[in-house]
Formats: sequence, structure tokens, C-alpha cells
Amino acid sequence: MHDERPAVFTAVYTQPYNEVVQPGQVWKISKYFLRRWTPYLTPSQVWLVIGARQLSYFNQRRPWFRAYDKALAQAAGQHVKVFRRTTKKEIVAGTSPIATFLSKEADPVYYRDDIVTRQSETRYRVRLDDPLTPGDAAALAYWLRRHCPERITAATVHDLLREAAQLPAYLLRAADPSPAPVEAPGLLSVADVVAYVFSAVGEDSSSWCEAADALHTHIVAPEHAHFELQYFRRRWLAELGPGPALLLTYLRSLCYYNEDSGEIRDEITLQTGDLEAVFQVSSRTLRRWFHRLEEAAPAGNLLGAFFATRDSVKQPDQKVATTYWINLKTPLVAADLETYRQRLADGACREETDEKFPTGQRPDGRKVPHSIGGDGQKVPNDASGDGRKVPHTATPGGQQVPYTRRGDGQKVGAWGTKEGGYKYYRTLAVALGKDSIAKFLEEIPTIQQYAWHTTSGRAIEPFAAVAAGSVKDLLATLDIQEPARGQILALGVSLDEAMAWTLYTLQEPGLDHPAGYLVRRLRAGDSPPPAFLQLARMTWEQWRAYAAACYLFAPPEHLPFADDAAFVLWREHYGSFRPAELPFDLGAGLADLPPLFTQSAPTSSMDAGEAVAPADRALWRHVLDELSLQMTQTTFNSWLRDAHLLAREGEQFVVAVRDDAARDWLEHRLQEPIVRTLRTIAEEPAAAVRFVAPPP
Repeated sequence: MHDERPAVFTAVYTQPYNEVVQPGQVWKISKYFLRRWTPYLTPSQVWLVIGARQLSYFNQRRPWFRAYDKALAQAAGQHVKVFRRTTKKEIVAGTSPIATFLSKEADPVYYRDDIVTRQSETRYRVRLDDPLTPGDAAALAYWLRRHCPERITAATVHDLLREAAQLPAYLLRAADPSPAPVEAPGLLSVADVVAYVFSAVGEDSSSWCEAADALHTHIVAPEHAHFELQYFRRRWLAELGPGPALLLTYLRSLCYYNEDSGEIRDEITLQTGDLEAVFQVSSRTLRRWFHRLEEAAPAGNLLGAFFATRDSVKQPDQKVATTYWINLKTPLVAADLETYRQRLADGACREETDEKFPTGQRPDGRKVPHSIGGDGQKVPNDASGDGRKVPHTATPGGQQVPYTRRGDGQKVGAWGTKEGGYKYYRTLAVALGKDSIAKFLEEIPTIQQYAWHTTSGRAIEPFAAVAAGSVKDLLATLDIQEPARGQILALGVSLDEAMAWTLYTLQEPGLDHPAGYLVRRLRAGDSPPPAFLQLARMTWEQWRAYAAACYLFAPPEHLPFADDAAFVLWREHYGSFRPAELPFDLGAGLADLPPLFTQSAPTSSMDAGEAVAPADRALWRHVLDELSLQMTQTTFNSWLRDAHLLAREGEQFVVAVRDDAARDWLEHRLQEPIVRTLRTIAEEPAAAVRFVAPPP
């Protein structure tokens, strides 16, 4: 006889952080909704749609749900009185964009429970998929009219929709995501737009409705979605407020993580006006949201702040490009942080012996560690017979063995006695076809070899230490006199900070008195810009190798360290400098080296006598379509919307842009996501992009 009793499963978290956050509970938002509908809705309304869809999900994914006003107000991040006075009225009236997603189906019912009169929940209906925004509906209607077939029939409309589905979605959407005048009410799908534009075929929809539905899916792209923890929505929404919480969600959706390669892109660059256009708020409101995010994370939490500002650069058009680092992990709120620390103090992170986990037990019932010696004592993974831990590279006796030894027992690096630590010099030498650094240096006059600091071994020291030596020497070099020099030294300013501020003042335009500005900053104890602090902490070898690479190679994208964040940062600030313009004699001798590589003038496909293959042209359109979902619409429209494939030279795609400013921006700011997307879609790991601008 079979046992029909149901099995009982108990959910167990083995880590205190996971027990608090519960990472198995997540919510999803499509990038189309986040990018395109946010300008039409207030932050509270965006969160309300997300919360309503969650309530529908827990209602077996039905398009309706029941809820009290308090629950919906909490989902929207509003006080219940504010919700009733504003959002609920707009839902009932049906005239606001929020009514596109939510509508009230039935009023609550009042009933008597003993001597108390109670109110039932209100029934709402929620749209679970994304309709077209009014702006996108108007743009699609314009495109259909512009490409209208000569003879309008159900068959020709069907073919037109199939043709549109082959284009990148961004060509069918509105260029500006901000609210646009509504062409006609109720155009929420491609089928609605088709019936509106081609009213003559509206009744005979059976032949083109499938193509219209496929085109709607192509434009909305529901497969492109952003996932967040329920913990963030339930705990941080009330702490941050709807605006800052939505801002952080939007910034996280612009980031990228590849599980297979471990590649993470958690730094994004935005121009002035990008976020203001998305959220339809003023710059002052946006600054207040950032400030709220900055101060919200509890001090001492294990995951740090929500974001950090890496760099700000003023562009030729007077806009400021700001680079942010975005924390993709969710810190704990202050109340949960105390609970978490208490759990740690109680030893909750150590697994306990429990009858529910019988695996690995000894006959006496005690749990057995993963690695057990014959006497029952736990043994480290790498250990000698006496239980002592053994280094990774060791002889059977437990003694550490260097990678390479000479006859006298001295450790030797792979490139010789003094070249073992010169990672960037080795890379540069190999790129130049030299067997070693020594052979590369042989071609350099003896009087110039000191600049490489290989004989002294100082090349692997921080740039600040090699260039200045000490804070006192740096101030003397900058001709800063007493009493300012003594005051700065008395404050105990670190050499890294002093050098970072020095680099900043030497490069920042518009400073009439750089030395005075430097003194004021150091006296005030201000923290230097993070980008320049990182530059000061790079090694002299990095600076020298980067400068040589930018001078000798044009362009240096094929070098092994070309994609490193450090090189990208250095090149952004100093890549366009001539050797003589580099600070602290860093470029000494580089101008005397003959350029080994020069950049050839770009040639068009017509000059080469052949057109771009249709498959390559379609591939590039697919890349642009994907990129339009990875960045703000303003950024995409400003730099990539008009970029077109000019030629393909082997694995390199030559892309034409409108001017030199667009080329420089794409090369220095967006090169990494463009190349990554191209390689993913083309399935060619070595694919590259070169941007060219028309001659003046």
C-alpha cells in the first residue's frame, strides 16, 4: 500500500545575509517599461504598476487582484492619504497614463462582522504586458504612412509589417522618450496602430494580426528585463522614497554581468540631461535623489554604498559627463543590519548538527568535517603529514619551491632577474616583436634609459613615489613656500593625495593659480577626485608603458592591456598628450622613438570597390538595436543612432560617425559595451570596431 501523505520540505538558509534578504524572491521589470514608460509616469506610479503585477502574480497570474488602499499605497511608496487623494483618483478617472495599466473593476463591499462593520478589498485589473507608449505609437504610425504600399490590402499590410520586423526596434520607436502628443487615444498595440492608419483593412485583421503581434513583441522586447530582489522593493522603497529607489533601479539596469566570463560592467557614464529626460524632473530634484542614495546606506554595512561618483568631465558642448560606479548588491537596512550582526555573534553562519542533514556523519552521530585525518581531526585542504598548511607550490616535504631557480638557488622571473615583475613592459616588448625588455632597451640611447627605471627597480613603485619621492619634495618641486609648506606637512597629507591633487590642478582648465588652488585643497583636507587618486597610485611602469603604447601604436586597441580599466582611465586623461606634455618628465625620450605603427586613412566600401555585405549590415543593425536597450535613449540618440557600417576589414568593423566629437566619445566612453555586444551577437570573440569621421 502506497503512502499518500504529502512530503514536507523545509526551507533553510545557511548564511545570515541570505536569511535576511532571501535571494530566491525576486521581481522583474522589462527594460522597455523602465526606459520608455518612466517619462509618462511618476516614480510612485511606476512602483505601483510593479507592485500590482506582483499582487497579480500571487493571484495565480490572473489579470485582476483585490487589495486595500493601504497595500497599494505601500507598493507605491506613498502615504495612504496621498494615494487616495492623487493616484487612486487618476486610476478611477481613467485619463492619466497610470490608467493604461490599472483600472478599478469593482467597489469594495461593506459587511457586518458581529458588531463591527468591515470593508472588503477593492478589485482592480492590471495590464501584465507592456503597451506601446504614446510617443512610440505615433512614431510607428508615421513610419507606416511613410512606407505605405501603393495598393492597401490585407496582404500588402501583412508584408509591410513583416518588413518592419526586420528593422532594429529603435528605428520604429520615437527618438525622444519624453512624453509626446498623443496622435489618437487607445493606440496601445501595433494592431491598434495598423487599424488606425489603414482603416480600410481594419475589419479584415485575420490575415495581418499575427504579423502585427510579432512586430509588437519585436518593438517591446519583453525578453530584455531587469531583475531585483523583493527585499529591495519591500524594505528600501520605504527608506529611500519612490524617486531615489527608481533612480537606483534604472542605473542598475544599465549595468551588465556575464556569468560565463565573470565580466562585470558596473561603471556607467551619463551626460547632463540624460536622467532629467528619463524621469522628467529638474536637475535640483535629481541631485536630491542622489544625495538621498548617498546617505541612506547604514555606516559600516558589509556591502558599501549604493553608488560612487568616479569622474566628471566637461564636454565641448558644455555638458558634463559623469561616471558612476553602481553597487549591484543590496545592502541591509539599519534595522536588519542589527539583526544580521546578532546572528553573526550567535554563530549562525556555522552549520549545526541536525538530523535533517545526516550526510557526513560518523557512527556516533557527530558531523564529520569535509577533510578528516585518521585521528578524526580536521585537516586543511593543503596540508603536510604533520597537519601544517602547505603552500600551493610545494615539494612533498612541505617546503615552498619558487617557480624557477638558478643554480645558486636565487629565484628568477620568467623574463630574467630584474624583468620578472615588469608585466606592462613585457607586454609592450612582445607587441614590438622583442624577445625581452633588454632587447627593447638596446634600441634606446643610454642617456634615455633612466626614464624606464628598470636598472634601479623602481618601475614597479607607485607613480607618486617615483615622480616626487615625498610630500616635502613634491611641494618643493611645485615651488610652494612657507608657511603653506609647513602647514601642509603638519597635517600629515599622504603622498598619494598630494599627487592626485597635483595631477588634477595640472590638467584642469581655467585655473589661474594652480599652486594656490592646490594649497587650499590640501589645507582643507579635501579628498581628491577618485580618478586622479587612482592615477597617482598606478605604478611608474604603467604610466610609462601606457604613454609608449599611445605614442607607438595608433590605435593601441590590439594591445593585451587595452581593455584594462586602468589603461582606459589613463588614456582618457593623458592619451592625447604629446610626450613632452606629460607630467614629471614621464615622456622623456619617447619623442625620439620612431612610430612603429601609423593609422591608415579610413577607406569607404566604395573606395575598396565592394559594398558592405547585406549580412554584415543586418548584423550591425542588430547590434544597434541591442545597444539601444543598454543605455539611455539620449546617449544612444546623441552618439549611435546615425552610426552606420562603412566596411568590414576581416574581423574589424569600420563604422562611420557624424564628426570627430562623436568618434572621440565612442572610442573613449562606449567602446567597451559596443565591442562586447558585437562579439556576442556576431559570435566572433576577436571582433573589433573602428570609428571614423568624415574629413573636414
